[in-house]
Amino acid sequence: RDDEKIQIRFHEDASTLEALTARTCSLRCPARPPSCPADARGGGRHVGDRQPRDDEKIQIPTIDSTLGIICFILNIFFPGLGSVIAGLVGNHMPTVLIGILQFFLAALLIGWLWSIWWGFIIFTKSQKGGARNPSIV
Repeated sequence: RDDEKIQIRFHEDASTLEALTARTCSLRCPARPPSCPADARGGGRHVGDRQPRDDEKIQIPTIDSTLGIICFILNIFFPGLGSVIAGLVGNHMPTVLIGILQFFLAALLIGWLWSIWWGFIIFTKSQKGGARNPSIV
């Protein structure tokens, strides 16, 4: 009787392994062939399916590269000011509100660190985008 339970458990484990192998097909089929088990079973990640980075998930206005470095420097020395300016120039009110929060939380040190991080993201996006006309990316 114990042998039957072991065989049944082995069969369940093998089925689970097969399902997991199909879901992680991305490691073996970069060209995404039509016979990919992940496609046939309705799921799975492929090598080409890139997850967005943190700075791509957050909506920060893309501003001119010169203004981007200025906002970064302002955020270092005057927490939240660079974020407010970037939000006003980019016509993005959530960024303005975040800048105000950064200013008030600077006394707890978390706002200052948040402001530096946010300023760096603004600077990075301004260097990548190089937008002449501010817009939300």
